[in-house]
Amino acid sequence: MVLALHYTSFKRNLFLVILFISLFLPFSQSIYAQGELFWTTEELGVFSADLDGGNVTGIYNPGDTLENHGYGIIPDTVAQKIYWTDLYQQKIFRANYDGSERETLLDNASGLGFPWDLAIDFIAEKIYILDSEYFNGNEIENAILRIDLDGGNQEVLALEGDLVLGNLNPTAIQLDLQANYLYISDIGDGIFRYDLNRLSGELSNKTSIVPNTSMPMFAVLDFAVDIPAGKLYFTNDRSGNAGIFSVN
Repeated sequence: MVLALHYTSFKRNLFLVILFISLFLPFSQSIYAQGELFWTTEELGVFSADLDGGNVTGIYNPGDTLENHGYGIIPDTVAQKIYWTDLYQQKIFRANYDGSERETLLDNASGLGFPWDLAIDFIAEKIYILDSEYFNGNEIENAILRIDLDGGNQEVLALEGDLVLGNLNPTAIQLDLQANYLYISDIGDGIFRYDLNRLSGELSNKTSIVPNTSMPMFAVLDFAVDIPAGKLYFTNDRSGNAGIFSVN
């Protein structure tokens, strides 16, 4: 199962993210000769390749057992670093594009439990993390966390049941740094958008973008925001209506 695929375009200095659940759909828009693909698999780790599929490189424990899982993944096109989450080792990693100089930025000693996904504000040098089993004292809760690019200054921006997150079970996260929005998806309730204060990390004005009433048997596990085109792509993983969809 391919869980995440990132396309990095150096020519436009942007990346498009498409996430797949149980299928692989080629994405051909804005593909340039200069660029790399990054993807994660549930069992084998993190990989990169040229856009034509050549030069496949194992970045993180390729061919290893179920002990190593890459899930959320983000490339830094300037520093040529790759950031990713590992659900079962309960860690956030950073490494060079070739996998060298791997660093652990956050782990379960800091309360990290099940880090589904991450998004990065490279200008403010902040990483936003979705954790579905964050250990908050005596409780295990869904949480939105924020850390510096080097793993320092951990903050809890929202917790399960509070006024910001509510009873959502978030699965993916994206940032729109032009409009100062943070998007999250929920396994059964759709996709939501928050106003984001990038300095303080405060989240406000929760808005439903793709409600769970938009289709029967609804289960969003991942999504991508194409900011220049004003499009949002998302997966639905429920039997009978599985696939990849888009909305304005």
